Amino acid sequence: METDTITTKEFWREFGIFIGIIFFFFMSLFGLIRLSQKSWDEGLKVSIQSVLTEKTTEKWILGKKIYLNSPMSSSAALYELRKQDSVEKNYAIIIRSATLYGHIPAVYIYNKNDGVKFIGYSSVTGKIRKLLDQGMSDSSIIQWTRRIPDIVKLAEGGRVK
Repeated sequence: METDTITTKEFWREFGIFIGIIFFFFMSLFGLIRLSQKSWDEGLKVSIQSVLTEKTTEKWILGKKIYLNSPMSSSAALYELRKQDSVEKNYAIIIRSATLYGHIPAVYIYNKNDGVKFIGYSSVTGKIRKLLDQGMSDSSIIQWTRRIPDIVKLAEGGRVK
């Protein structure tokens, strides 16, 4: 009988050590993800800002990131945006958009009064950039132009019909 009790104690001790190692691994992974999130968000802001600077004549100021309460949060990021000389509320959204050349980040501006405006593609250079700029009536641009107002409305806490 005593042998079974010792075996049971050893089992629970080893099992506890194993669970502790797994717990430590997952907490370390979670911590690294949380640390990299700020860097990822800043990279997206820089990407949006470079497209706005290159493709528009207005001076834009990017604000804070707005949480997307939808499955879109893995493929898109929404930021507050305003013109330098205005207080009017705009939004900048960067979305992973399907093109003939693969998934490429596309930048849009949304304003409730003016609607959605496609600005340009981010992180693309050379010949592919020229080809993408020529195909501005791409069906994916049209699709996202229709969906962005609903995405922003969800992010603001509204309901989509």
